[in-house]
Amino acid sequence: MFCNLDLNALEPSQRQSHYEDHLANPDALHLFWYHSLDSEPPSNYTPGLIPLLRKSLLSLVNSGSTRRAVLCYEGAVHIYHEPWDSGWGCGYRNYMMACAALMDQHTRDEYLSLLDTQSPPGVNNLMSLIEEAWSHGFDAEGAEQLKGRLTGSKKWIGTAELYVAFTYRGIPSQLADFNVSKDNVAPLLDWVKRYFDATQSSQATVNELWQKATPVVVTDHMPIILQYQGHSRTIVGYEIGKNGTITLLTFDPSRRMVYIYDAALSMFNASRHRDTPRAESSSHSTASRLKESLKKSFQSRGKKRSDPTDTEKHGDGAAKRHRAGSIGGDNEVIVIEDSEPEEPTSKPPSKSTIHERESKTRDTSPEKDKKALDPKKVLKLFRIDERQLAKHDKYQVLWFPMEDPLSEAEKQARRVVTSEKIC
Repeated sequence: MFCNLDLNALEPSQRQSHYEDHLANPDALHLFWYHSLDSEPPSNYTPGLIPLLRKSLLSLVNSGSTRRAVLCYEGAVHIYHEPWDSGWGCGYRNYMMACAALMDQHTRDEYLSLLDTQSPPGVNNLMSLIEEAWSHGFDAEGAEQLKGRLTGSKKWIGTAELYVAFTYRGIPSQLADFNVSKDNVAPLLDWVKRYFDATQSSQATVNELWQKATPVVVTDHMPIILQYQGHSRTIVGYEIGKNGTITLLTFDPSRRMVYIYDAALSMFNASRHRDTPRAESSSHSTASRLKESLKKSFQSRGKKRSDPTDTEKHGDGAAKRHRAGSIGGDNEVIVIEDSEPEEPTSKPPSKSTIHERESKTRDTSPEKDKKALDPKKVLKLFRIDERQLAKHDKYQVLWFPMEDPLSEAEKQARRVVTSEKIC
């Protein structure tokens, strides 16, 4: 979406006119924002969600329905798709969500200049970046499958293409594959838990020991991208319920944050005025803790990109590839159905009313949120439980070990996309 207006309430002609007003400004197609910027977030960006999740989870801990939870870096931002990339842009939006966190964090300050070089992250810019990487010999197999072109198309991309983009920019990332069964998705859940629990080391700092005693922990770990057939999301943490089951907490680029937008933005604006120093972290210890934690319980082996002999048509007729971590041999796309329909607006507004609404400044002061949000409704927007995960048998995760930026030699060594098979 380009703005906070409910475009579903408009007549088709009004909606088209509204899109054209936005598209008349080419900068809208390359818009990107992250926490450290002084400007206001675009209307399809929702910052402040990690603090809001922490508050809601603490309420559930106090009520006895949640045991504990661990969340990613506080600067993670949810980014909703816009009208023109609806249905095919989830990979691009997850890339942008990862970049928003990577460009704001201070474990590796040097990542900022690598990701902001020449052009900021964005849908069109990512298309051009992947094509540029292909032209320099990166992922020749993927380039062939996608006919060497993304710009001007509606082709789906997945974690393999995001790996190429990050590698070409010099950002270390890794892929992990999970082949699970309907009766046992534990390997995926355990891996995610271990990733976010990596701060719980034997040589923990005083701050980390304090965090360990807290039932809801916000870590310095980057969010990770989860790919499965038909969709991808960004994992921002996990929750352990009263019965001990693990539930993933995710940012879904196809889900609007209408119910909690004002509350999240209020928390973000309040944090802007706090002059609280950021906790320092050692980049070396963060990277080593992540790797050691993920190696402890899993015997894995590397593999190249899987043979994509099975394809499906999507969007403008482009073939969507079945990559490592996706389902092959099945043309039916199964989507995890946990989204709720948008609430209808009783009467479509006129075009003059549209512009009047857009020009108004949203009141996001804490005083506005007089009615407390229901923590169960808040968490429902983010949860994926075992039952939902069991609808698929193959997943692929893209994660960031937070190591030194890649040298040119290291980039060249990663031109062929490889992944680590966990199960």
